[in-house]
Amino acid sequence: MVTPARGAPYVSLVLLVVVMVTLAATGVSLPPPPRGTAPTGPASHAPPPAGPGLVSDGSSSLPPGRTGPRSPDGDPAHRPVPGSADEETPARQGPPAPVRARGIYLTSHVAGIPHRVQQLVNHLGATGLNAMVIDLKDNSGTVPYPLPVPLLQEIQAVQPRIADLPALVRDLKSRGIYLIARIVVFQDPVLARARPEWAIRDHQGRPWRDHNGMYWTNPFSREVWAYHLDLAEQAVKLGFDEVQFDYVRFPDNPRRVAETAVLDNPDGLSRTQAIVTFLRLARERLAGRAFLSADVFGLTTTAADDLGIGQDFSAICQVVDYISPMIYPSHYYHAGIYGLPVPEANPYQVVKRALQDAKARARGTRATIRPWLQDFSLRIHYGPAEVEAQIRAAHEEGIDQWLLWNPANVYTAEVDYRAGLPGPAPANELGRVLILEYHNIGAQEGRWTRTPASFRADLERLYREGYRLISLSDYLRGRIDVPAGFSPVVLSFDDSSPGQFRLLEPGQEPPPPGRRDRPPPNPLKVGDRHIDPDCAVGILLDFCAQHPDFGRAATFYVLFPTPFGQADCWKEKLAFLREMGMEIGNHTLSHASLKRLSPQEIQRELALPQARVQEVLPGYRMISLALPFGEAPADRRPLLAGEHEGTTYRRLGVMLVGAEPAPAPASLAFRPDAVPRVQVFGQELDKWLSFLARHPQERYVSDGNPATLSFPPALADRLNPQSAEQVK
Repeated sequence: MVTPARGAPYVSLVLLVVVMVTLAATGVSLPPPPRGTAPTGPASHAPPPAGPGLVSDGSSSLPPGRTGPRSPDGDPAHRPVPGSADEETPARQGPPAPVRARGIYLTSHVAGIPHRVQQLVNHLGATGLNAMVIDLKDNSGTVPYPLPVPLLQEIQAVQPRIADLPALVRDLKSRGIYLIARIVVFQDPVLARARPEWAIRDHQGRPWRDHNGMYWTNPFSREVWAYHLDLAEQAVKLGFDEVQFDYVRFPDNPRRVAETAVLDNPDGLSRTQAIVTFLRLARERLAGRAFLSADVFGLTTTAADDLGIGQDFSAICQVVDYISPMIYPSHYYHAGIYGLPVPEANPYQVVKRALQDAKARARGTRATIRPWLQDFSLRIHYGPAEVEAQIRAAHEEGIDQWLLWNPANVYTAEVDYRAGLPGPAPANELGRVLILEYHNIGAQEGRWTRTPASFRADLERLYREGYRLISLSDYLRGRIDVPAGFSPVVLSFDDSSPGQFRLLEPGQEPPPPGRRDRPPPNPLKVGDRHIDPDCAVGILLDFCAQHPDFGRAATFYVLFPTPFGQADCWKEKLAFLREMGMEIGNHTLSHASLKRLSPQEIQRELALPQARVQEVLPGYRMISLALPFGEAPADRRPLLAGEHEGTTYRRLGVMLVGAEPAPAPASLAFRPDAVPRVQVFGQELDKWLSFLARHPQERYVSDGNPATLSFPPALADRLNPQSAEQVK
């Protein structure tokens, strides 16, 4: 396992680690930098943080009946050694039951501080997490409690940090916590200096150091293997459910190792053979008594080789029960990995791509993938949204267990650990509704542009998280009809840009299937021309065809004289949209700021587009208006109804630009002349989806019957009295 400084030649990070270790002992966290304007709303049901980003214990004492991780006599000074003549360690009755572990990491320093342990136990209880990884031997080469392994005493590798480790294990297991003993293997300064013949050596015969000044034992050494197998044996006797080997690799920077280091290799093994052989021996030693896991570099999920460190992902999957790639976005240093200019700024994409590759490489092996995810900040601040993004990516890939790493053991509060998991939700038809505002769909992501890949990903996420499409007119009329337990979502597109609806040239075929950056060809045509599968309409119709239960609806706010930018076919496009059940909305004649116009000028701006649409769609009325620039006149009456040169219009709703999810139609907060939307750019959609997941009382969830209203009693004061007769 790594701290934020692992593998990075950043001297300044040493200070960060020192500070974080200090904070770990005190339970205080560094205040996070400002994250911009946070969504407002009722607080989460999770306990309030005791400090910025620190989970609160809610109490300074243990629950009634608990004495904490202490022995019955309360004396921390003298403890019987497990497995020794002083204490008979009961044998495990069979192997532990398989568990979907979702857990956190504890250093042995923190594990030795009772009130910090209690804070973290309370965090698990409040959030549904169920596992702890505790250092039995860290990369200092020391263990925190005397164990009956003779070599520990010979090399003076015991540094007591946990007063009573057996009692701590018993206490945590009595609470139903799945316990994992972390053992750092080959990076070991104590063993390397005490037994230099077992170490990686320099050309002068001295223990070799890596670029961070750390000593390493020789991964080819069977004596080193035996020492760590003995430690694993003691972990089982203590009662740990699983042994997790970390730093089970050769040093990184293999070129420097080859040039400056000497590694005895009497068995003539390759790097990968050495690592796999050690792990196979460990599996045989632990068989039937504890599970075996291994931590590996995140890039092993994608790399075509062992990265020069002996970690071949597929080979390791053949011998361990669990494999934990450390897919921290901050540790993907190089721009361009997975096509991301700044991987650290894209936690969802990094984790998703890494796990997709991991699943392909683990297929057909014995290992279950259980990744380490990042709950710390390095160059970019990581808060609830960034942690949730990683968890969601894992869940969406069908990986429902994971571990969170924070070197100071200070874990982010208000994280939805179920993000991306399906599950029933109680009806709440006074919650808020997502009305999404898109503009252009194009090749370069930007303030007003969503790429085709991002738009597809948006639809996929909405579908997986239980959202179903409804029309804007149904929302405005209060006729929300989605299955029970699901939430409505409305799609809207402003400005009728070419990327929203583009036709290929006559005779031009869609791109062939099979390319990763292209969807399957869309069979739909407008006349004799194919719909571009990378425009919004092509993507939406293709997705809806693959997911019929998603629905099929959207509103397009068109601008004249040429909606969607192809002068020779705009009329056919409008007719096609209506055939597909889409709605056409008013965006004014000239994209004018209506707050600067007189009532007569406003009516002209709104009536003339109505007349143009009716030339193509006789009798069709645009029942909604999207305000250009979000600007409205002081007198809003002309927005809702008016007339110009014989063309009349009447609106059910006026859409704002951006802002937030919209109130439910039955809510007192609902205003048809000022309906907010969520602009989709950057991380804005992720922010609101995460907010609604953390605050279920704010999310509209259907009861399955559009004629009735259901909601939690606590929200009754939100109900518009005019809708009271619909209440169940």
